[in-house]
Amino acid sequence: MNANISVANNVHTKVSLNSYNTFTELSEIDIDHGKYFSMTGHEQLVIERITTLASKYAEEIAIDASSKKLTYREYFHNAVSLCNLLKTFKVGANDRVIVFLDPSEHIPISLLAILMSGATYVPLDVTWPQERISAILDDVCPKAILTQNNYKHQFQHLKNVNIVDLDFDFVGEFAIETVAKPIHTKADLADVALIFYTSGSTGLPKGVKLTYGNLQSYIESSQETYKFNNSDTHLSIAKNSFSISIFDLLVPFYCGGSLKIKPRQLLLNPDSLSELVKDSTCFHMGPALLESLIYHTESIGLSYPNIRHISSGGDMIPSSLLERSKTVFPNSEIWVIYGCTEIACMGATWQVDRNSVTNVTYVGKSFKHSNILLLDETLTPVSTGELGEVYFTGDGVTPGYLNRKELNQTKFIHIDNSRYYATGDFGVIDETGNLQLKGRKDFQIKVNGIRIETEEIEHHLNNITCIEKSIVIGAKDIKEDVKIVAFVKKQEGTENFNENTVKQELAVSLPDYMVPNKIYPIDKFPLNTNGKLDRNELISIAEKNLTDNQSSISDKDEVAKKLEKLWFSTGLSGTIHYDSNFFDMGGDSLSAVQLVYSLNSNFGIDCDFEFIYTNPNFNSQLNTIKSGHVEAVRPPDTLVEPLDDKQNSSAKSVFITPGLYGHVVTFHNFGKRLSDKWKAYGLLCPNYEGETESSIEEIANRLANDIIKTQPEGPYYLSGHSSGAIVSLEIARKLQTLGKKAYVVMIEARLFDKAPRKPLRKVFMIYLKNKSRLYLERLLINKSSNNLTNQQDPNNRADQKRLLSLPKLKGAFTFSKAQVERYKITPCDIDTILIKGKQNIWWDALREWPDDYGLSEYVNLIGTLYSKGEHVSIVMERENHDELAQVLEESLSMFDSL
Repeated sequence: MNANISVANNVHTKVSLNSYNTFTELSEIDIDHGKYFSMTGHEQLVIERITTLASKYAEEIAIDASSKKLTYREYFHNAVSLCNLLKTFKVGANDRVIVFLDPSEHIPISLLAILMSGATYVPLDVTWPQERISAILDDVCPKAILTQNNYKHQFQHLKNVNIVDLDFDFVGEFAIETVAKPIHTKADLADVALIFYTSGSTGLPKGVKLTYGNLQSYIESSQETYKFNNSDTHLSIAKNSFSISIFDLLVPFYCGGSLKIKPRQLLLNPDSLSELVKDSTCFHMGPALLESLIYHTESIGLSYPNIRHISSGGDMIPSSLLERSKTVFPNSEIWVIYGCTEIACMGATWQVDRNSVTNVTYVGKSFKHSNILLLDETLTPVSTGELGEVYFTGDGVTPGYLNRKELNQTKFIHIDNSRYYATGDFGVIDETGNLQLKGRKDFQIKVNGIRIETEEIEHHLNNITCIEKSIVIGAKDIKEDVKIVAFVKKQEGTENFNENTVKQELAVSLPDYMVPNKIYPIDKFPLNTNGKLDRNELISIAEKNLTDNQSSISDKDEVAKKLEKLWFSTGLSGTIHYDSNFFDMGGDSLSAVQLVYSLNSNFGIDCDFEFIYTNPNFNSQLNTIKSGHVEAVRPPDTLVEPLDDKQNSSAKSVFITPGLYGHVVTFHNFGKRLSDKWKAYGLLCPNYEGETESSIEEIANRLANDIIKTQPEGPYYLSGHSSGAIVSLEIARKLQTLGKKAYVVMIEARLFDKAPRKPLRKVFMIYLKNKSRLYLERLLINKSSNNLTNQQDPNNRADQKRLLSLPKLKGAFTFSKAQVERYKITPCDIDTILIKGKQNIWWDALREWPDDYGLSEYVNLIGTLYSKGEHVSIVMERENHDELAQVLEESLSMFDSL
């Protein structure tokens, strides 16, 4: 059987799935008539062992993903198919393959395929900002990129890179054809198998190289220590861009077990996470998420007797958390893991003793393939009980960093003919031989298990116009959790300093987890007696600020005061006002979990995780509490929703309508990307519960009335995306009939009846290539038709939820396809500008599109501008919003000259 796999090197390739025979020819294994050779016995390498088990457990479930379950046969065959495709690109030893995917079965399949080919697996996080991704692409110089249709456009500018769109990979439908001569592929143990990117002190992330030998050490260490078996079901929790993810993505298959891999929003929602844990036997979880799970479990009186193994690490784990774990996981062994990417993640481990009270958290003793050495400043070993810097040696120590020769010489040293990695951690080894960590040598901090170089954040802060110099530290809040805090000295002449604006600028370059929780302006940095920067003084100031909370809430309002106390208990700091935003004050997904259960237990309401996201403001939560219940769907007072918090009374307003099945949440905070000359509003469509379906004309009338309430006098500036642009045009027509001047900027608005279809044969071939995408879109549309009763988000495509980290949005405020199809556009004298995407979407090839998308016949089209993205991604991808805002503002300014 052949499979269609979309390959972007400006071609779509049809690939024949021939057999693929792996590694050394010692023991022949028949996998559906293809010949696979594997080493036998204890000395099997990772891929060889998985090959053996794929035959032994061929009909057993290997992967349980959201969309499907795959047997070992299907898992293995799909990996072989993808490996064969990579080989057609001449991908081999030390060639780098980028993996840019949402959590799904595609990730473990891609990892196995890349390792089968002998190449290098380089995972990137799809939520990273484009600037960071571009820097990594320049560093890696990949030979191929494995991605999916949502993200393919981000790489189409690359030359000589094969881009594989796995949305066209029909998982589970592949067959392997026998070939006469088997292909033998075996990577050398010194070849690079994996590259993981971590925070870098130079302002750019650094790639850590792991060899096939390191990988073998990694997997063997975990299996020999924790004794996983084929009855284990592992829950994948770590993002695949972190090295600990290999613990999830390979260990289950190395022991014949199964892997659950689910979307991030399910893992961050305590209710769905609890259900996933109930159906598993093993997991590794960072301390912060583990604490939120235990908090949830304790609050509803549950336990998980099914769990037989848990491990945690990546950050300091309070001994009290380990004690609570004993109760919540009564039949589980509990382990602490310590390591870092530079030592293939697995350095040392410690098993919690269930028979005694845990008062101190150790990280234990080294794994079989590593060795720990504690050295003083002269590189002399310290005695038992003395403080020293932690060094590791052994098979896990990696070759170092990609393209960082000087850093490699600093962090990797030779002692007595052995190569060591200097961790920068201080520790003590007690008389039992167990290591206990005691802090850091440098300025690196760990937040939720992620290592962060503060210098990288400082680099990007110092590049912001209003900032002269910055210092970033880690400081503990009232819960003893580490928060990222920045102190900044403003540029001379800077009067106003807006913390949220600075955070937004940082988000263009840094992942969300590296944006400081708090940014404090400071006149001058404190110095110690030696005239050097006194970081300890800054930490003291920060921790005082993080715990010195103030109130503007009326003492007479007992409910509000109680809510305020609960907000502070989650680790927020500063002054809470009635209009304060939980997330702007430093709240995150983990603190939101705590707040949910505090609200329910203290006020007797029944809110969930998504309630905090859809009601982040203090006053909104307060009103819900006072009403005594959470309204799943509540008609708003107005359909005009602010998209920024600008207070400039002289600013002009632009009113933006989202497209079909869209939502104003797509443009969340979009207004802040416009200059202070403009204030932005989003328009909801009145299709909420209890409302009869209206025509587009009736919707436009309602929206026009609400716009006039917001802005009594014109001129009015409107914009809309796709079908939303047609709604904006109808609103402008209504305003015009009221004697008011209105202008419209139409973003990727198209009139399909003005674009004839191409010949049927060409259309059929395009549909054939896009079969799986059409099925997915039909599924989303069917779900949206049940939007009045379905508790799942009816209004937004999966991309919107992921990009905004909103697992669910309540309320149906979007117009429908039926309303759009019933609407007939007629000519009008309204000045209009068209913004087109710079890239094409797949269905562009179905029709002969005129340059103006057919709009000139119906509006006074005065110009066409272009912005990054294609029809969907131009507004759906947040990284496109900066350019879109700039182009939109340029369009709006063109009306002033008319």
